[in-house]
Formats: sequence, C-alpha cells, structure tokens
Amino acid sequence: MKASMVLTGLLLAGCAAQPVTSPAPGGRWSADELGEPVAARWSLADPQSSPDPGTSELALTIAEVPCSGGSPIEGRTEPPVIEMGVTSVTITIKVRQLVGGIQTCPLHMWPMTVRLPEPLGSRQLLDGGQVPPAPPQVP
Repeated sequence: MKASMVLTGLLLAGCAAQPVTSPAPGGRWSADELGEPVAARWSLADPQSSPDPGTSELALTIAEVPCSGGSPIEGRTEPPVIEMGVTSVTITIKVRQLVGGIQTCPLHMWPMTVRLPEPLGSRQLLDGGQVPPAPPQVP
C-alpha cells in the first residue's frame, strides 16, 4: 500500500513538470511541441438558447480533453469537421496535443466560431468529440 502511495505521489508531482504555456517566439507552435490531433468537447457558448433554424454560424466553447497546462488552443486546432446529415449536424473539433513534458490538467474553455456550409434548419446538433456523437454539453 505504501508503494502505491509513493507512486501516486510521484505521478502527481510530475504533472506540473515542464508545462508548455505559450507558443514559441513568433506566436507559432513548433512541430516538436505538437502531437497528434485529438477530439475536443464543445458546447454552445450560450447553452441556455437554441440556435435559430436559419443559423449558419455558431458560437462554441471548446474544452480540450488531454492535459495542456492551460495553454491556449490557438494555433493547435484543426479545421472543424462538419457533417451535414438529414436529421443532424455533427461537428468535430480536433486540437493538437502538446508534447515535451507532462502537462497539468486545469480545464480551460476556449471560444470558437464555426460556420456551417448551409443553415442548420431543424437538424439536431451533435458533438463529434463524444463516442458516439451526442448533443453538446458543457464538459
């Protein structure tokens, strides 16, 4: 039992080691600092209101799932993948992970505007960052 407590303490202590908190000089992340893109979770910026059927622009709040030490997602997001179905619109947002050290895990929310290729209509919005895609929720 003591060994597991020591191991847990070491792992938790390592979470704060070498956080990357800003891009390299020039405002861009270097290839060495970025890993593979991973699906993020999102919700509507105003979860209390429903988008109008004529809406073709959505204000979202993005929550990065992997630990990032609170580093901004600007410069690390992939273009959104938007699947316009007959009954639903699935939006998947991917963010490139940070590499080069263990990151702390504060949950930060980031704003993003997504433009749909056509108005939403009566289709349901789904978050492709969930498996299976599901209605967006505040993470």
